[in-house]
Amino acid sequence: MIIVVMGVTGAGKTAVGRLLAEELRWEFADGDDFHPAANVERMRRGAPLSDDVRRPWLETLREEISQRDAEGRNLVLACSALKKNYRTILAVSEAVKFVYLKGEPAQIAERLRMRRGHFADEKILAAQFADLEEPENAVVADIAATPQEIVSQTPKEIRDITNRGDCLTRELDRNLESAVVSRLMWRLMPFLFLLYIVAYLDRINVSFAILQMREPLHLIDRVYGRAAGIFFAGYFFFQVPSNMVLEKSWSAALEFAA
Repeated sequence: MIIVVMGVTGAGKTAVGRLLAEELRWEFADGDDFHPAANVERMRRGAPLSDDVRRPWLETLREEISQRDAEGRNLVLACSALKKNYRTILAVSEAVKFVYLKGEPAQIAERLRMRRGHFADEKILAAQFADLEEPENAVVADIAATPQEIVSQTPKEIRDITNRGDCLTRELDRNLESAVVSRLMWRLMPFLFLLYIVAYLDRINVSFAILQMREPLHLIDRVYGRAAGIFFAGYFFFQVPSNMVLEKSWSAALEFAA
């Protein structure tokens, strides 16, 4: 699984991400470390990054996530992922989950004023809030809580979201399976009915053949009546149950094929 801890600058992505990785015993990566030097220099000057400038950075992160996902390696990634289309680029599979660190501009601005040695300032913060498109399917954590409190709750909430998604997927699979079986049954019904009619007509032909052979074989009424009784008793006791068995076998085969 890949957990992307997202939010604007100053929300605490790196602090929460590192703690969460330690708690889960996963690897940690900071999205800022993947920025080229030119991007960092732009942000030092207080110049916001445009979508075109961010695109190569996002593609690099996507490659990193895809590699970890393909190798089955768990990762916590700190990344702003401000816009919906940014998150679409990063969400390479269902294994990617987002944790959104939510806070008020004034609250985060105060944090930035207290921070030393980071390239972001309040101008960058304002631009990021302008770009921010809050996620719909993510674990939302209020940054008023401490990083330890956020981390203690996050794994449980991620499991809850994953379980709800799995339940929805299983329900959709069951509905699809029922629809496929029903459609196949309705399409096969005329064919099966035709086969039944052909088989029934064949039995009638056998009966006529016996009637025609009655005279050459010199069958008396008693022998002919017993033969007819045996024929219809055999049909009732053997053919009808065999039809029921075939019906159940067809249904099982159709369910297996679906």
